[in-house]
Amino acid sequence: MTDITDPRAITFTNELRAVANTLRLLEAQAKSMAFQWTDGGVSLLIANDPEANLMDNREGEGISRLTGADIASWMGIVGAARVPLNAVGAQAILDKPCVGPVKGI
Repeated sequence: MTDITDPRAITFTNELRAVANTLRLLEAQAKSMAFQWTDGGVSLLIANDPEANLMDNREGEGISRLTGADIASWMGIVGAARVPLNAVGAQAILDKPCVGPVKGI
């Protein structure tokens, strides 16, 4: 088999490594959030209700007001996004191009 030496392929793969590091960090953060949501009981504190506003007083910063339904929906999307990342063998595929350990959590 011929080695891959094309500079464009090498540049692309170096960019892939950066994305792999980011994706691995995001998965670790999503895993932590999912644990807090379910096992940590945060889901019991936030009603899945479009009328229940999160009173974090951040509107003055230009940040949108979230409802309990917004947060619950977001956690549903996070859970769905994690499914392929947790398939059998996926972790090894995700980890191989990464450079160094997970940082930032």
